[in-house]
Amino acid sequence: MSVFDGFGEATIKFLEEARKNVRRYDAEPLLEVFNLAPDVFSIFEKSPGMGGDAWMHLIVGSERALLIDTGFGVGDVKALVETLTDKPYDVVNTHFHGDHTFGNYQFDKVYCHKYDVQSVVNQMKPTARDGMVPTEGVYFKPEDLVPIREYEVVGVDGGFKFNLGDGETVEVVHLPGHAPGGCGLLDNKKRILFSGDAIVHTPTLISGPALTGEYAKYGTVQAFLDELELLVPRMDEFDTLYPGHSMLAVPNSIVRDMRDCCKAIVENPDDYTRKDETMPGRGISMLKVVGRAPVAYNYERVRY
Repeated sequence: MSVFDGFGEATIKFLEEARKNVRRYDAEPLLEVFNLAPDVFSIFEKSPGMGGDAWMHLIVGSERALLIDTGFGVGDVKALVETLTDKPYDVVNTHFHGDHTFGNYQFDKVYCHKYDVQSVVNQMKPTARDGMVPTEGVYFKPEDLVPIREYEVVGVDGGFKFNLGDGETVEVVHLPGHAPGGCGLLDNKKRILFSGDAIVHTPTLISGPALTGEYAKYGTVQAFLDELELLVPRMDEFDTLYPGHSMLAVPNSIVRDMRDCCKAIVENPDDYTRKDETMPGRGISMLKVVGRAPVAYNYERVRY
């Protein structure tokens, strides 16, 4: 039984409905574009290999725009962004995983949380995509892959704000656990939290071997819970969440459910909803579900 059982159907139904108004652009026809909120373009990229189909989000303000994540690096995201807006824009990663960063090579400067900087820099190696993105796939050709090259990585901390004009800001909110530098981007005007892989409708994954290194403690359920305790009192600042996978426009109530789910895991890791043994490389994961919030975890990554 997979940890995704019971959650995928909602995503399928969401996409079926959303695709009634999907658009493709000549700048990059491999990518689907959805406009579900005013001045927000959600760009859908089909998975070319490992990892689930991913979202990128382009927020357009009165003076500047912000691209959140760059996908697997299949297709010309830069050309698409510059078709969707003529405003200057910044690029930020919600975390370092390749399904959100392998398109970075098209851009000269990319922001991310400071705890993920070195991991993003490491992806500039020629072998960075090996094992995750094939050189050719069922829907793309080798020439559709973005060439690997160096670019500037700027590390920021929670609380950093991108200014889009007319008082609109997008704040970096540290949401570790899935990745040490995992973060959400909170738009104060559009009242959306772009939550990356930290809070998704399908299970948030805090599983696999215990992390090592300077920021290992931030790859735990405990670290995620610490930040969720700070986010719950701010729920009146946003109405919906736009994650990096699965369905979008998720009600903000999932944040409280996620806090309660993580708290239950930390207090008693053995009180899980069910076990799962179907995720390659992650060993046996436990799935805990509270309300709308599912978390897949294993014992090595519960506490720091």
